[in-house]
Amino acid sequence: MRLGNGEGTKNSVRTAESREPFSLMRIQSLKLSTLLLLAGVLTAPTIHGNDIEPGKEFYTVVYAPKPIVLDGNLSEWSGVPVLADPKFAVPKYSGTNASPNYVLFEQYDGGKWTGPDDQTSAVQIVYDADNVYFGFVVTDDYHENISGGAWNGDSIQLMIASADRTTQVALYNYALGGYEDATGKFVADANLPDPTNPVIVHHEAGPGGDSACNCPTEAVIKRDSVNHKTIYEIKLPVASLGLTGPLTVGTQFGLGMAINDGDGALVDGVQYGQAGQQGQKGWGGLGAHSIVFGKTPSETAQVTLGTTVSGSDRLFLSAVNPSIASFTFRATDKGASIVNPASAKLTIDGNVVALTSKKTGDATDFTYTAATPFAPGSSHTYSIEVKDTLGNTVTDQGTFKTAAVKIGLKFASDEPTELAPDVPVLLPDDVAGVPAVAQANWNNLAGPGDGTTAVLLKSDSGANTSVTVTWDSNNTWASTGKGEENNNFPIGPDRILMTGYLDTDAATTSHVTIAGLPNELTGGGYDVYVYLLGGVAGKGGGYRIVDSAGAVLKNYVLANCNVNPSSYTEVPQNLAAGVHGVGNYIVFKGLKAADITIEATTVAPQGAGTPPRAPINAVQFVPAAPSAPLAVAIQRAAGKININWTAAGAVLQESTDLKTWTDLPAATSPYAVTPGARTHVFYRLKR
Repeated sequence: MRLGNGEGTKNSVRTAESREPFSLMRIQSLKLSTLLLLAGVLTAPTIHGNDIEPGKEFYTVVYAPKPIVLDGNLSEWSGVPVLADPKFAVPKYSGTNASPNYVLFEQYDGGKWTGPDDQTSAVQIVYDADNVYFGFVVTDDYHENISGGAWNGDSIQLMIASADRTTQVALYNYALGGYEDATGKFVADANLPDPTNPVIVHHEAGPGGDSACNCPTEAVIKRDSVNHKTIYEIKLPVASLGLTGPLTVGTQFGLGMAINDGDGALVDGVQYGQAGQQGQKGWGGLGAHSIVFGKTPSETAQVTLGTTVSGSDRLFLSAVNPSIASFTFRATDKGASIVNPASAKLTIDGNVVALTSKKTGDATDFTYTAATPFAPGSSHTYSIEVKDTLGNTVTDQGTFKTAAVKIGLKFASDEPTELAPDVPVLLPDDVAGVPAVAQANWNNLAGPGDGTTAVLLKSDSGANTSVTVTWDSNNTWASTGKGEENNNFPIGPDRILMTGYLDTDAATTSHVTIAGLPNELTGGGYDVYVYLLGGVAGKGGGYRIVDSAGAVLKNYVLANCNVNPSSYTEVPQNLAAGVHGVGNYIVFKGLKAADITIEATTVAPQGAGTPPRAPINAVQFVPAAPSAPLAVAIQRAAGKININWTAAGAVLQESTDLKTWTDLPAATSPYAVTPGARTHVFYRLKR
């Protein structure tokens, strides 16, 4: 085994600013409405359910079978159960939807996840009277963290929450600062205070960083560049958890982890790894949504301390990944438990299917390729059985629903024509678009269009569809490379997406006509993203959507391109009449028509600038985003009970029998109720 320079040393503590993706914290989310019961005293409902896949939200930690030594060698962890690649629902807060989309890895900011060799994790957790210990083995094809911070690149972030998961207790971050050079050798980040000790520990919040507590966490991190694995061994003293020792059976706390990935490093002008993949480009992990897109303790798993486990190591299953046309999973050797590939059996919907296998190092990857793809959005059951060479059997079972369809159209893919024949185009596995809906398999469409030639489209899975597009425009142009420079997106798929565009003249209209959108989009509704970035900022036009008969489905949104953007900015809507919002994409929400036309016009009074322009770089169709969760607060004051809410457009309803509900249109927040006035009354919010 070859280890990186200076690895295996104890941690140094560094302070770093945390800049993870942010969104507002959810108070509470229920599938359809928030229901309140008033019967003398009004009681808030119990918070339950989050984005963690079923069966993984509650986890029992075993007592350490042997004393744990922080040295980056997990040999003393033998027999401890492995938690491998728990899935979570995306986007955040969608885990309580009727059909959540569970993923192993969430791509972010142009990041790509290419499979289990790119990033997967095996986690073991144990405790003794004084500490909780974590052992992580992260399989990662390239190691990078040259940000100087313990989150922006390959790293592990931990959230500790209260037992009821309503309150954040601590945030602790861990990283090995450095990158791998052209030979694959780990090189410590020269900008660290002590490059000979590249382990970074960041006590972002909580008692671990409080000198009065004197309970710092510790970590040893080693990189095995030969086998592409990073080993983290972490110790959290009892006080750093906000608990009082000794730790005993039955103790509970909330736990979330974001296992971040970065796959490229630009060092002194030399690119190592993948271009455009430096920094935090995505994450996996148990309860990752407790940490990313805003700190949310209700998204942690509930951990309960259990008793000592006995037994030996067993192979473990990970990266269980069904898709529309295949089903893949990984079985990894552990200790003397060696995978027997011939024993593997996969059953889907009660039918045993044929598997192929490939072993690399300690990992055996299994693949089933469906003769006929699963229907998009369809539900299925599966079970996996794998034996080791000693005859021990490991199983897994569950359900899956094939991903709902996205369809992306990249226009003017031949621009800038000055670069022909070397114009950069989006490749099938290039992921581009607004991060919340980014996809692969964009359809590259060249030329201004003639309004009559129909082109069949592929979905984001690469599968063929029956959806067609026709388009017409005055001409095509580019936001960079044609003498007008207004595209500062980083080199990579998003820059390509936002380069070429359908262009207008001073008073013309471009049309993009879509026919045959599938039920997977129209059944539950869909959103349309229109991407717009012209070569000159401050020019704009009007964008709307009509149906096949010309009836207006979404009226004009006026938009001006922003100045030399490096990231996506949504165009604000519902502004004063005649005011153009500034940004580089528009979202039209909640459509259901199978056939539509998107219009981009500079005809007065929609046009802006001299001359006006209404570019269309790309169009994307995605399943309708879930509604924002309803937030409710309840207070007793001056002998009354006040019901408070913030959701715009929500209407309070009341019922005495849970059958007939009456709108209270005049009710505003806070709504005061006098206890005892009626025997019982139920309240809920609707939108």
